[in-house]
Amino acid sequence: MVQSVGNSVQGILDRPNIAMLKKVVEPLRLELFLAKELMKLQEFVTIDARLNLQAHHIPIIAEQLIKMYPLETLEDFVLCFRRGSVGFYGSIYRLDAAVINEWMAKYLDEKYMYVEAEQTKRTTEEAEYKIDYAAYVKRKELEDQQPKENNRKANDYEIFRMKYLEEQRQKERNRLTEAELTPAPETFFCVMPNKCKSQCERCKSESEIISKSEELTKK
Repeated sequence: MVQSVGNSVQGILDRPNIAMLKKVVEPLRLELFLAKELMKLQEFVTIDARLNLQAHHIPIIAEQLIKMYPLETLEDFVLCFRRGSVGFYGSIYRLDAAVINEWMAKYLDEKYMYVEAEQTKRTTEEAEYKIDYAAYVKRKELEDQQPKENNRKANDYEIFRMKYLEEQRQKERNRLTEAELTPAPETFFCVMPNKCKSQCERCKSESEIISKSEELTKK
C-alpha cells in the first residue's frame, strides 16, 4: 500500500490519497496500517509514559485520522510522524491526538504550498502552449490568402501564355490555308519551240538571252 518515503514532501505528492485507496483496499486495513505507525511513534519518542500515546487510544486515533484526512496519503502520515518525532514541529512534551493534529496542520501547510506552486507552474505552462483558436483561424485565413494571390498571378500568366500560343497557332493555320487556296503561277511550256517564233513567254526570254550572248560574242 505504501511506497518508499523519503524526507521530501515534494517527492510524495503523486501518491494516491486515502479516498482512492478505499476503493481497492478495505478501510480496516488502512486503519491497521496507521495504528502500526502510531505504535512506532509511541516507541520512538522519549517522554514520560503517562504523557505518551496510550495503547488503547491508538486504534481510535488511527480511525479518526483516516476519517479526518481522506484527501491525504498514507505516506503523508508516515512522513509527518517521522518529522514530528525528531522535533521538526517543535519540542515534544506530550503525545496525543491533539499534538498529532497540530503536526498534521503544519505538515499540510507545507504540502499545499508545494501543491499550489505545482499547480501554478502547470497553469503557466498550459497557458504558454494553449492554442488561441481565434488567432489561429485569423492567421490561417491570412496564410491562405497569400498563396491564392500567388496562384492568381500564376494563373493569369498561364492564361496569357496559352492565349498567345493559340493566336500564333491560328496565324499559322491561316497562313497555310491561304497558301493552299492561292493558285500557283501558271507555267507555260512551248509545245512547238521551233515554230513558236518567240510568241510564248518562255521563248521570248530564251530569245533575249540568246541575243545578248551573241552580241557579247561578237564583241
